[in-house]
Amino acid sequence: MQLCCMYICPMEPNFIFALLGAFSVSLIAMVSGVFLFITPKQLEHVLPWAICLAIGVLLGNAFFHLIPESVMEIHDIQPIMYWVIGGILFFLVLDKLLFHPGIKKSNPNKEIKSIGYLNLVGDGIHNFVDGLIIGGSFMVSNELGIATTLAIAIHEFPQELGDAGTLIYSGFNPKKVILLNLLVGLTAVLGVIVIYSLNEVFVVPTSILFAFTAGGFIYMAIGNLLPSILYEEKNSGRRFTYHMAIILIGLFLVAGLTGELGHDHSHKKDLKPNRMGINFK
Repeated sequence: MQLCCMYICPMEPNFIFALLGAFSVSLIAMVSGVFLFITPKQLEHVLPWAICLAIGVLLGNAFFHLIPESVMEIHDIQPIMYWVIGGILFFLVLDKLLFHPGIKKSNPNKEIKSIGYLNLVGDGIHNFVDGLIIGGSFMVSNELGIATTLAIAIHEFPQELGDAGTLIYSGFNPKKVILLNLLVGLTAVLGVIVIYSLNEVFVVPTSILFAFTAGGFIYMAIGNLLPSILYEEKNSGRRFTYHMAIILIGLFLVAGLTGELGHDHSHKKDLKPNRMGINFK
């Protein structure tokens, strides 16, 4: 690719289609609006189940989507595991240093739990990488771009519901959750712009970003959300069984969508996924 191709031509049709695709995926964040129709009393009963769904979706995305995608790109699981562990440790340190720096708490009842901010960071990286993939797919062909956008969009539905439950659990009100999810979703549009403008310059592989994000999702699910279910005051044996069932539903939902509608790797002769996003001939 020549140097002039590094710059975005605003009239280039596939770039416009890629932006529209990424923006459409971002709008799926609006499904979190379902929580606007739940009263505070109902929300108190629904929230533990939403947390369980979020745990399942986060773990499902990590183990059935992000890690397999990373391994497919470089065909070597060992370096991917290093980045997954790096992601877990990074989010642990971020949680401790930024959100739990000391024991001072002016008004604990009004504090936002750290899991909310961690979720926004992790989801932002995830959506950004999705934007790289959408943009890269449209650079190959409009057909591949549309298929990839559709697959990502369907994956996003359970993800956004899980994110909304996590943010509400962390202390954000439902109206703010919709706005935050939408803003974070727009990082997919940023991903499209970056892949078109810096495809030959920026060299961070999507495999690393995916694996790192998977580590963050694992930490959020196991380190932050799961304890709230395990140590719930009303946690009887029967209730815990129901919680586990919802977690499994979240896992199998992501597993099913990933199996049926995962990103298309049949174009490997056209795609070279060893640079940022996807490097093209």
